[in-house]
Amino acid sequence: MNHRLSLATLLIASAFASVTAFAQTTPAEPTIKHSGHTGGHHGRRHDPEKMRAMIDERFKKADTNNDGFLSKEEAEKGLPRVARRFADIDANKDGKVSRQEIDGAMKQAGQHRGKHAEERFKKADKNGDGLLSKDEVANASPLVRDFDKIDTNKDGKLSKEELRAYGEERRKTRGAAQPK
Repeated sequence: MNHRLSLATLLIASAFASVTAFAQTTPAEPTIKHSGHTGGHHGRRHDPEKMRAMIDERFKKADTNNDGFLSKEEAEKGLPRVARRFADIDANKDGKVSRQEIDGAMKQAGQHRGKHAEERFKKADKNGDGLLSKDEVANASPLVRDFDKIDTNKDGKLSKEELRAYGEERRKTRGAAQPK
C-alpha cells in the first residue's frame, strides 16, 4: 500500500514539481527536504508568492539581532528545522545562513524532487508514450480513483499537463481548507 501511495504522490509531484521545495508541516515553520527524500505530500503547499512571504516573515522573526543572517543559535530558537539542516544550507560555510542561501536550498531541493518524480513517471510509463494509461497507474490508488476527473480531454490517458492541473487544484483545495 505504501508503494501505491508513494507512486501516486510522485506521479502527481512530477507534474507540478517547482522551485519551491518547502512544505509547511506545521503552522509554525517551513521544512527543507533533501538527500533524496522529499516530504511534500506530508505537508501543506502554498503558492510561490505566499510561500516567499511566509518564509521572509519567519526569517525576520528568527533573526533576533537583525543582521540579515541566522546564526545556528537563532535558527535553533526560531526555525529548528532549518537548524537541523544548517550545515547543508550554509553554502559558503561562514557559520550563518542568509535568506539567499535558503532560496538556494529550496531551488536545489525542488530540482531534486522534479528529477526524482520525472524518473518515477518514466518508470510508470511502461510503453514510453509520455502518457499514463489506467493500466499504468493501477498501483497508484489516488490516480485510479480520480482518473476520469484528471483526464480532462477524455482520451483515456493522463498527460503531465493534466496531472499538473490536478495537483494545482488539490493544492488550492487543501490551502483553502486549512486554518489561517
